[in-house]
Amino acid sequence: MESEAKIVDLIVSCVEKTSSETLDKNPENDKKLKRSLRSRARELPSELFSRGLAYVLAYISSRGSLRIIEAGLKADSCDQMLNTIKDSGKLSETEFGYSVYGAILLLSLKKAGVVRGNKLSEVIREAMAKPEVEIAAQAYAEWIKRFVEAYIEE
Repeated sequence: MESEAKIVDLIVSCVEKTSSETLDKNPENDKKLKRSLRSRARELPSELFSRGLAYVLAYISSRGSLRIIEAGLKADSCDQMLNTIKDSGKLSETEFGYSVYGAILLLSLKKAGVVRGNKLSEVIREAMAKPEVEIAAQAYAEWIKRFVEAYIEE
């Protein structure tokens, strides 16, 4: 279980690396992918507060790539998570934004020791059974939002 400071450092590191990586050879498409992450980071915390983590995870998995979202549960680092994203092939802007947001959030929850599951379905069950998962997710979502707003331009 990592300290709060280490989790915040992990989040900023993931956002910083995502913002600086070239994710598409076409510079305009690369910007669009990153803007999609920015949109999701601004939109999803309010959904998290009003509907809960289980709903948000189900929602992002319906709009994104389950493989990438679950990379947040299986990766040991941001670099490993980003490699999974880059190896996954071309994603639409929408898929990218939802998937990367979900992966960063799940990586944070996993590293914090708040969730134990390695599959999205297991984390959804944990979120519904343990209030501490919800509380941590809300805090991390706000950190993700602030760092994405700082590192990724509109």
